[in-house]
Amino acid sequence: MRETEEKLAARRDELDETIAATRRERDRVLDDRRELEAIVSDASKVIADASRADTREKAIAERERAAAETESTLAAAGHELAARERRCDELERRCASDRAALNRRAADLDAEFDACAAATHALKLEKEKAAAEIKRRAAAVEEREMRLDGDVRAFEAARAAQLARLADDENKVREHADALERHRELHREMLEADREAVRRERDAVEALRAKTNDERRRGERDEERRRLAADHAAAAATTTTTTPGPLGGFGATAAAATAATASATASRYGAAATRAASAAGAVLVPVYRGGLPEDGARREGDVALGAGTTVGSVRATLASRFGLPPGFTMRRRRSPVSAEHDGRLASDFFRGYDDAIVVMD
Repeated sequence: MRETEEKLAARRDELDETIAATRRERDRVLDDRRELEAIVSDASKVIADASRADTREKAIAERERAAAETESTLAAAGHELAARERRCDELERRCASDRAALNRRAADLDAEFDACAAATHALKLEKEKAAAEIKRRAAAVEEREMRLDGDVRAFEAARAAQLARLADDENKVREHADALERHRELHREMLEADREAVRRERDAVEALRAKTNDERRRGERDEERRRLAADHAAAAATTTTTTPGPLGGFGATAAAATAATASATASRYGAAATRAASAAGAVLVPVYRGGLPEDGARREGDVALGAGTTVGSVRATLASRFGLPPGFTMRRRRSPVSAEHDGRLASDFFRGYDDAIVVMD
C-alpha cells in the first residue's frame, strides 16, 4: 500500500510539473504575440509615414529646387521603408507560422492535460480500490492470525504430549537397553561356558583318541597272538590227524577259524571303542583295506564321525591318513559309496561300529 501511495504522489508531482511547464510555455507564446502585435503597429505607423511622404513629395515636386536635399533624404527613407515592409512581411509570415505552431502546441498541451486528468482520476480510483483491497487483506490476515494462534496452541499441546510420550519411550528404551545388556552379559557367560565345555569335550576326544589307539594296538596284538595260536593249532592238527582230509577242505576250515577268531576280537574291541566314542558324541567306525575280516583283510584303524561329518571329508581323511591313491574305492562293508554322495552326511551310511569302511586301492 505504501508503494502505491508513493507511486501516486510521484505521478501527481510529474503532472503538476507538466502543467506548470505548459503554463510557462503559454505565457511565452502570449509575450511573443504581444511583441508581434507591437511590430505590426510599428509597420502601420511606417505605412502612414509613407503616405505622408507621398504628400510631401508632391509638395516637394512643386518646390524641387528648394527641396533637393529633402528629396534625397526621402528617397533613402523610401528604401528603408521598403526594407521595413519586407521585414514586416517576413515577420508576419513568421508570426503566422509561430501562431500555428503555438496553436498546435496548445492543442497538444490540452490533450496532455486531459490525459493527465484522466490518469489522475484513474489513479484515484486505483487508490480507492487498493485501499479496499488492503482492508480486505487486513481482515483476511487478522482471521489467519486468529487461526494461527489456535494452531500454535494446538501444536504446543501436541508437542507437550509428544514430549511426554518421548520421555516415556526413552525410559522404555533405556529399560530395554539395560535388559539387552543383561541378556548380552548372560549370553557372554553362556558362550564362555559353552567354550569351556567344548574345550573339555575336545580334551575328552583327544583322550578318547589316545585310549582308542591304545586299545587298537592291544587288539592288534591280541589278534596277532590268536592268529599265531590258530596257526600252531592247525599245524599240530595236520601232524597228528591219522586220516586227514583234502588240503582244500583243511585250508577252508583254518581260514574259517581264523576269521571267527578275528571277528570275535574285533567285536570285543569295537564294543569298547564304540562306548568311548558315544561318550564323546561321535561314532567310531573301523577301516579295512582290501576287504572284510572274513576275507582275510586287516584293520587299518578307526575313524571318528561327528554329527556334521560328510562323506567327502571321510574320503579326504582316509586318503591323507592311510596314504591311499586318488580315485580309490570306498565301501560300506560290501556296498560301494560313490563320489556323488560326498556332499551327504557320513552318518547316513555309517551308523555304528558294525558298518565297517572298506577301501580298495
